[in-house]
Amino acid sequence: MRGIVPALIAAAAFALITFTPTPFPAIVLGAGLIGWLLERIRPGIFAAPKVSHGPSAPDAHTSAKSNSAAPIIMDDHVPTPPHAQLHWPRWIAMAATFFVLIAAPLVGLALWRGPDDVFARMGRFFTLAAFVTIGGAYAVLPYVTEMATHAYGWLERGQMMDGLALGETTPGR
Repeated sequence: MRGIVPALIAAAAFALITFTPTPFPAIVLGAGLIGWLLERIRPGIFAAPKVSHGPSAPDAHTSAKSNSAAPIIMDDHVPTPPHAQLHWPRWIAMAATFFVLIAAPLVGLALWRGPDDVFARMGRFFTLAAFVTIGGAYAVLPYVTEMATHAYGWLERGQMMDGLALGETTPGR
């Protein structure tokens, strides 16, 4: 996204994570809430700017081969493709798979060893961290480092850095 509003939200998030003890998940949720509210108050505030291609060039929503309005980019007016639509049987199967592979072992571990056991706490912490990262693990590394070294005391800071360095040297991470 381009523009002053996303830049201000990013700058505020950077300032919060750098200069305050605000938890990373709170920053991510806060930025999302601010973006959602701003879009509700002023629709289109995050829309991509219109780019002029000159009088002879087709605009961004028109096919170069015809004058029909064939959309070539994803925007609010393009229907959701079939593979991205909600299909309840598929959703239920995915939720069941999640429960069997993630939730059941974590619940079982907490029942077996107790909810305050170090392994149960690690499982809970890293599962929640994985949910927050949504594919951007590098963004959550400072939070994971802070929690693992200071809040929980699982590792010393040097051990954490050694682990991160080893992870970066491993092919196919």
